[in-house]
Amino acid sequence: MKRRTDRAIPAADERLLLRLLHGELPPDETAALERRLEGEPALAARYRRLAELWHGLELPPAAVPVDFRRDVLRAVERRVADDGTPAPAWLRLAAAAALLVGLGLGVGLGRLGVAAAGEQESWPVLVDEAPTLAERYWQSLEASGGRLGPEEPRR
Repeated sequence: MKRRTDRAIPAADERLLLRLLHGELPPDETAALERRLEGEPALAARYRRLAELWHGLELPPAAVPVDFRRDVLRAVERRVADDGTPAPAWLRLAAAAALLVGLGLGVGLGRLGVAAAGEQESWPVLVDEAPTLAERYWQSLEASGGRLGPEEPRR
């Protein structure tokens, strides 16, 4: 419930009080507002109430246990020591399968390259032969007779 003195404070003055409380006012505005606080009891009462509320929000400093550093270092050491455990069986099998597939592809492509090298002087470049997305767009546009969109049904 608001006090009667709170209703007499305009919103602009309320913002100035909050800026003063947070230390956001320039020195000249701070000095002017402090002079007003001395001459206006309602404004000074509102500032005191805001200060009480603001300082009531502060949390007390957290107490750090004496053994905190030692406990953290021990936990890190245990975790580092645990990293030597083998991976689960499913993960080892997946890694082995990926290795074999990669090896098979590498050998297969290597044989393909050796066979192709005997027939041609240079390696075939497959990427340059494929049309780009822009080329495909223009080709499809030409094929459709310049129409952009689905064909209209014939009547």
